[in-house]
Amino acid sequence: MNLLASGLIRNLGFTVNQCLQTTSMLCSSLVIRQVLNIHYLTPPPFRLTSRKPLWRESEPVDINSQCRESWKSASVINAHLVDDPTIRQPGFAVPRQQWSLLNRFRTGLGHCGACKKKWKLSDSDQCSCGETQTMPHIVESCPQTRLHGGLSKLHSADDDAVAWLTSYGS
Repeated sequence: MNLLASGLIRNLGFTVNQCLQTTSMLCSSLVIRQVLNIHYLTPPPFRLTSRKPLWRESEPVDINSQCRESWKSASVINAHLVDDPTIRQPGFAVPRQQWSLLNRFRTGLGHCGACKKKWKLSDSDQCSCGETQTMPHIVESCPQTRLHGGLSKLHSADDDAVAWLTSYGS
């Protein structure tokens, strides 16, 4: 039986090409082909060209208005803090550590007792003041860490808020 006529070689080549495409992120396919001594095989094309490209028949879309409408209809924690989701929020220029911590307080999900207990990283969700430690509790009601002005003041990311974030995060 002729192996070329049976299509066995062709199927093997296609399977090897699929394997090469998936491993191309790990190392160069040229190196793999030389190691496996299959340099004569060429991979199939990644994508066919479209006969009807999207950009020819599409109408202009106002992405900003779609984003605003989506933001208004979504149920997001602390959504009242953001008036216009299409602009950069206050504090965008602060260092990454403070920016990350600021966004954890904005979303209500961060390294607090309640979240750690929920994520099974801790057995207790109690704050050192005796109450349940949540992100809003840390900013607004804990006598040891409270920021005067609460979450609204923190969202403004003025100098006092950034200084509070820096002292809390260290």
